[in-house]
Amino acid sequence: MKKTISTKQNEVKVAITTADKQLIVLENRVEEMNLSDDDEEVATPAEGKTEALQQLEELKGVKASQKLLSELLSKS
Repeated sequence: MKKTISTKQNEVKVAITTADKQLIVLENRVEEMNLSDDDEEVATPAEGKTEALQQLEELKGVKASQKLLSELLSKS
C-alpha cells in the first residue's frame, strides 16, 4: 500500500514538473508574440489575436492542471 502511494506521489510530482515546464514555454511564447507584434507586421491582426487567444487558453489550462495536481499531492 505504501509503495502504491509513493508511486502515485512520484507520478503527481512528475506531472507538476511537466506542467511547470509547459507553463514556462507558453509564457515565453506569449511574450515572444507580444514582442514580435511590435516589430513585425507579418501576420494580420486577426491571426495574431487568434494565436494569442489560443496561447492564453493553453496557459490557463496548464495553470489549472498545475493547481489540481498540487492539491492532489497535498492530500496524499
